[in-house]
Amino acid sequence: MGTVSSALSVFTQAATQAMFGPLNIFGAAAIERIANAAGTAVFILSYTLMTKFFMDMDRHEAMSKQRAYTYYPSNIPFKFDPVSLNDKCIWDKYLGDSMAAALLGHYGAYYTTAVGEVQDIQVTAEVMVTPPNYARMATGWQGFLEFLGINLIMPGAHPAIYYGLTFDQMNLDWYALTSELPLYTSLFLKFLNIGYYGQYYMYRQNSLGAVETIASVRTLNQLNTIQATCIGGNPQYKLVNKYEDPYTRILPEKGLYSPIILSPEWNQYAGNIKGVINIWAACHDFPSTIGLGSENTLSEIEAMKYKAKFVINPNGFNYPIEAIHINVVRQDKSEGLLFGAKTIIGGITVKSDDFEVANGTIYFTKTLGEIVAEQHPKYEQALSSMAPENYSVWYSIQIIFSLTLPDTTEETHSLALAQATQFVVMDYFNQYVQAQTIAQMKSEIAYTETLTFWSTIMTTALSYFGGWGASGSGEFISEVGAAVGKESVKVVAKMVLKEVLKITVSMVYSALKEVLQEVIIDAFIESLAQGIFIDILGMSEDAGFWISSLATSLREAGFGPFHMMRKGVSKGMSYLSTKLDLDLSLDSLLFRKSNHQIESLQNQLNEAKEKGDFVLQAELNEEIRNAETELAHKQNSLNLFKGILKGVAMVGLGFALGGLGFISGMSMLHSTLAISGYVEARAEINTFSQTMRRENLQLTAVNLINNLRAGLCAEIHGQYENTKTPRSQAT
Repeated sequence: MGTVSSALSVFTQAATQAMFGPLNIFGAAAIERIANAAGTAVFILSYTLMTKFFMDMDRHEAMSKQRAYTYYPSNIPFKFDPVSLNDKCIWDKYLGDSMAAALLGHYGAYYTTAVGEVQDIQVTAEVMVTPPNYARMATGWQGFLEFLGINLIMPGAHPAIYYGLTFDQMNLDWYALTSELPLYTSLFLKFLNIGYYGQYYMYRQNSLGAVETIASVRTLNQLNTIQATCIGGNPQYKLVNKYEDPYTRILPEKGLYSPIILSPEWNQYAGNIKGVINIWAACHDFPSTIGLGSENTLSEIEAMKYKAKFVINPNGFNYPIEAIHINVVRQDKSEGLLFGAKTIIGGITVKSDDFEVANGTIYFTKTLGEIVAEQHPKYEQALSSMAPENYSVWYSIQIIFSLTLPDTTEETHSLALAQATQFVVMDYFNQYVQAQTIAQMKSEIAYTETLTFWSTIMTTALSYFGGWGASGSGEFISEVGAAVGKESVKVVAKMVLKEVLKITVSMVYSALKEVLQEVIIDAFIESLAQGIFIDILGMSEDAGFWISSLATSLREAGFGPFHMMRKGVSKGMSYLSTKLDLDLSLDSLLFRKSNHQIESLQNQLNEAKEKGDFVLQAELNEEIRNAETELAHKQNSLNLFKGILKGVAMVGLGFALGGLGFISGMSMLHSTLAISGYVEARAEINTFSQTMRRENLQLTAVNLINNLRAGLCAEIHGQYENTKTPRSQAT
């Protein structure tokens, strides 16, 4: 794309100069700026459109594959895309599994997609299979340059070279991959063991327990569990209903919604970790209250045995509860929700006989008011003393339970076996998905590097030579022609060879720089555009494309190979052109005699000025004028020869670059402009010479008249002085 865009932009630049150059209505500098702007615009437009074309091809190919493997029932007339139940962590949505993420070592989590079907509609959920590893950020760049270097020398290098992305063989965090507890972050029910914006909180929707819980709630318990399958070595997660056949018979026991089983020694070493859930419950004994309802949510059957309930997790809550505490909180409405809360009754402990847990729900055999009133006799009096229009009252319930248990019973043995088996399955998902994702990222980097390097070599060659010829910057070729047969030919040949080598090295350097820009800068631009504008802001894929493509096109035009083409020739060519101009024009044998003659006449003119000899000054000025006119005509003739030689050289250059027609066409334009410029310059030189001659004659006449006047005045004054007779002699 860069090569084609560069060729189109060079053609536009040359065509613009060919169109406006002969007219000479804007001036040479303005025409060059217009041509550069037109070339830049064409480059950005062509680069963007071609990018759009190839991206559309990839997107349609991906969509066709997805639809080929998606089941669409025949009774649904319209084909709906799958409904997503959750999102990836927002930080992983910025870069995803792109090259940009690979450059940083892919420190985010790895995901696989769980698929299910409910009421003839397919649903999906993002399940984390590898927890984030921020240590990769420190090592992600270590193997990057080594991978690029070896892949450039030996394409298809083994991906293990990029050790910043190799499998790190770390033990999986069971809690991070399975626990549903961090999902409890609503206003009235919170899991207090995690801090906001910590790792467990950020990935709270992507653990196995969280996905099952979300699916159960969103599908009204029609999809309530995840089945791990493997088809052709490819592990997959499926969302199914565990209460339907055949899943009631084939699903193994799971270790979810339960404490982690440890050996007695490790459990003691860990400290028998406790978890805390806080619930804000409505106080049904007070008119103004907030929180979860505990009494009015009971079904008729439940109300026959229980007085209050709280649903923790519809899929289960098997953590042993060690204690439940209730506090009565009063909220002063005039002070706001954050600062007006005050505990008026605290330290109420619920007895073990007053509650039980079943199917993820905590049931109370008494109302919360009755439990508080039994342990605090002044409870009703405290409520009656507060005005509902000024205060709100609710219960703050703390549930303390075990997150770990020692393996000491048959029940813990069975749970430990289930968790160990499930851990092996999760580790297989971890290794497979991570290896698959890393291989895709590395292959994308290697492909981009190889394609960018060789296309940039061609682009920069076109930028140097094509842009150089089309923009009329190849002065050193014509200067070599002007020096034919002169003693500087050897020096010129060495200089040209030296600069050609510099250009070759610069082309390779430009290609390597373009590779790094393409792999690093463009990767981050495209990934951030995809993550921010599409995944986070919810814009369409087309809108995200135009934003990312515009950014990458501007980067390509401003810092890529086209930047050199737009500038014309490189610093080396500029140096060569200037050096040859000084060596072959100003100090060449063709002009050396004229320059020495003008210098000698200038010295004689200065001496005449000191003596006040105006006649000699006029003669010397006339000789200087004639010498300068002759020198200007010589320079103009040399420019004509240079322009014609440049056109001939550009024809050869066109054949060397594969017969590029616009360069050959520009050769005729240069020859025509050189002849036209020669005629115009000759007329200007003659006009200027005549004007200077008239000014010299006028100045000489004025000086002579002034001199004559000065001489006459001196003579008359002397005669007048001689006619005077002293008064003493007269007497």
